Amino acid sequence: MLDLYCGSGVLALEAISRGAGRAVLVDSSSRAAQVCRENARLVLRNAPDAEISIEVRAKKARAFLEASTETWDLVFIDPPYSLTEAELSADLELLKPFLAEDAVVVVERSSNSPEPAWPAGLTTVLSRKYGDTAVWFASQSQPDQSR
Repeated sequence: MLDLYCGSGVLALEAISRGAGRAVLVDSSSRAAQVCRENARLVLRNAPDAEISIEVRAKKARAFLEASTETWDLVFIDPPYSLTEAELSADLELLKPFLAEDAVVVVERSSNSPEPAWPAGLTTVLSRKYGDTAVWFASQSQPDQSR
């Protein structure tokens, strides 16, 4: 699983606690990356026998995606609310080629934000608003099987 704009890494580490075997946490803030490393150390210390991999990358999401070669099953994107819709769309376009066929992408934004402009092939399957926060879940479009 991939956690872009990870902040403290809580979403990725929760995914690990629920069975994800590997997580990559990406944030441009060196302080956030340090917090993620500390949190990852705690998770790994409490599960010494588990085959878990947690990587923290202190770099901009765009730079990470531009250099990506990995395939992702689950992606959390929780950018700062100041990230523009155009920047989010660019991130999603860069991410799209690296999504597994059954991947799920979760985007969290301000409840005042419009639905993300998904790249071709990704469609919203669920959305919710919680106070000032909106969350969208998207997955790969399935071909029409009725033909």
